[in-house]
Amino acid sequence: MTDISKNLKKPTNGFETCSMKIAFADQSFHWPPTGGSWIDVREIARNLISAGMETRIFTPVCTRWNIPGGQILSDPGVPVETFDVTRENYNAKFLPVLFREKIHHWNPDAVIISNTFYLAPSLISALCDFPIFLRIFAYELICPNYASLYRGDVFKWSAHQSQICPNNLLTNTIQCWWCALSHMAGTLIGSRLNPVADEYWKSNAFLPQYSSYMKTTLPKLKSLIVSTPFIRDRFASSDIRIDVIPGGVDAEQFAAQPIKRQNNQPVNILMAGRSDDRRKGFEIFEDAIISLKKQYPFINAYVTDPRSEFNSPVINSKGWIDRKDIPKLYQSMDIIVCPSLWPEPFGLVPLEAMACGIPVVVSDTGGMHYTVDHMKTGIRIEPGSSLQLVKALRTLIENPSLRDSMGKAGRQRVLTHFNWSQIVKTFYIPLLTEIATEPLDWTRMLGRP
Repeated sequence: MTDISKNLKKPTNGFETCSMKIAFADQSFHWPPTGGSWIDVREIARNLISAGMETRIFTPVCTRWNIPGGQILSDPGVPVETFDVTRENYNAKFLPVLFREKIHHWNPDAVIISNTFYLAPSLISALCDFPIFLRIFAYELICPNYASLYRGDVFKWSAHQSQICPNNLLTNTIQCWWCALSHMAGTLIGSRLNPVADEYWKSNAFLPQYSSYMKTTLPKLKSLIVSTPFIRDRFASSDIRIDVIPGGVDAEQFAAQPIKRQNNQPVNILMAGRSDDRRKGFEIFEDAIISLKKQYPFINAYVTDPRSEFNSPVINSKGWIDRKDIPKLYQSMDIIVCPSLWPEPFGLVPLEAMACGIPVVVSDTGGMHYTVDHMKTGIRIEPGSSLQLVKALRTLIENPSLRDSMGKAGRQRVLTHFNWSQIVKTFYIPLLTEIATEPLDWTRMLGRP
């Protein structure tokens, strides 16, 4: 196994730097990205390079269920090495071997596995000659039933369903096995198959012994990297180190140039992100806007929605926005709304909006509970409550000065805690160079329970 310590240099400005080589084993990296997890990987790699490390992203070229894995259509700003793989070989037997061959040839000092679900144990086993870090972005690894929520049209909101089941694949093997098969049936067959369900089959996660295999491979990790304490606690029974590290924002790309308006002038409100995913709370947003339009006819409400058949009597769709155009869209808005119904694994939209100097209204759940400082950078509301959303939006609609102060405070919060260069410097470099002897937790650093 590679000895990381041999590459350490003397501290510079209070932090150690090194000439390490870091490989990313990513199952679906592509650029431009279609989601926050690929941005996360690119930004970590890019800022490690700025810190003096050498990085390379390894990814297979294989379009699966509309995820264009391995397609690099513009420059991501980091080295990417692709390799061809067929859909037939995209499974637990062949894909880890291909990753192993490519990464061993480059011979890195450590490997970060990212954007994987049920193939994670097989990848860990294949790459365990190196120090391994697994970066997960959601819950599927220990809660297969979440694959049944991958398509928003199968999600039905209720107070009960807003909570994740206390069981997990590590502690309640039989219950989770049966739950997964019974609830995933609709997404495991025919045209409803999706990337998560596809990987569920091809990793043999449907077998009861899969959980035992996971229990034996997870301890081989140097660290499991998650975004929130909520996800960390799902793995509490496992004997592994878990580091809680946030996502971030490129504060130069997302700059503060908002348009300021006064009372009774048009107020633009945007629900950004995948509004076609019912977990994101579009119905709650629409109900709130219908109510507010009666009192404030001058408000304009928008969503980013990829569906050509989008239709709403009170909300306009901006369509699906290219990544490069998102900052300009935010800057044209007065309020950004994220009314998620489920515990967001992190929630990138509020940080992007705050970086642009825009106040946010978010559900008090998941990562947003920590990133948004209530009544300072935005307003947190109870998930699923259109009444609370109406109240929060009314407060901001009627107070331009409050919107302005929240926007400025949000921008400063991002610069202080969530700029990517700061995140990599504070968390990833100490973790990769083994300076951080105790598990990291960004929420404790913010002093948030």
